[in-house]
Amino acid sequence: MRFVLLLVIACLCSAFTPTNELRKGVMIVEFDHLKADNGIVEVSLYNNDQNFLEAGGSSFKKRQKVVNGKVRIVFDNIPYGDYAAVSYHDINENREIDRNFIGIPKEPVAVSRLTEKRYAKPRFKEAKIDFSQPELLVKMVFVKY
Repeated sequence: MRFVLLLVIACLCSAFTPTNELRKGVMIVEFDHLKADNGIVEVSLYNNDQNFLEAGGSSFKKRQKVVNGKVRIVFDNIPYGDYAAVSYHDINENREIDRNFIGIPKEPVAVSRLTEKRYAKPRFKEAKIDFSQPELLVKMVFVKY
C-alpha cells in the first residue's frame, strides 16, 4: 500500500513539473569594446528557421543605448528553447540597418555563435543557442563590412 501511495505522489508531482516548453529564464546579451561610443544596439531573438531574419519574424526584440563602449540587454521570461540572436549597432539612431548600394550593411552587425565576417546569409542552425537554464549569458561580437 505504501508503494502505491508513493507511486501516486510521484506521478502527481511529475504531472505538475514544468516541461521545457513552460519553463522560462533570463537571457543576457552582452557586447564589449564597441568601436563607436554612441548610438543604440538592437537585439532580436528568433526561435525558428522559418522566421529567421524575416522582417517582423523575431520573437523578442530590445534596443539599448551604448554606454562607455558596452551594452548589456536583459531578456526576462524567455521560454526555454532554441534561439538565434541577431543584432546591429544603430550608430546614427535611425532605427534601421544602413546598407550600401548592393545591400551590404554599413553599420556593425552580429549573429550569435558567428564571430567572423562572412558574405553569405547566416542560417538559423548555425546561429542557434540552446536556452535551457534559468540564466544564460550570450557574448556577441560585432562585425563591420
